Amino acid sequence: MDFTDPKNPLNYILPAGVIAYVASPEVRKSVRTAVVKGVASVMDVLDKAEGASEGVRQGFQGIVDDARKMRDESKESPIRVDVANVEPPAGAESAAA
Repeated sequence: MDFTDPKNPLNYILPAGVIAYVASPEVRKSVRTAVVKGVASVMDVLDKAEGASEGVRQGFQGIVDDARKMRDESKESPIRVDVANVEPPAGAESAAA
């Protein structure tokens, strides 16, 4: 799209729109209303996206919590041996020497 082309309709529409905006309070009011509605729509979409991402974040947080719990449980051995009360078998000292 070449803006220097005299046949381009934007060469006439854009300046006419700017002149109408500057000269007419009704046009300014309608443009402002449209901009406010547009910003409100964008804010609504962002709020919905934030809510959706919060749900996904909570879901992943639950998975992370379960993984940490599973990791901590796997670190603890179900079998415990108390070596302080175990006496070496007879003859083990002579075999070490």
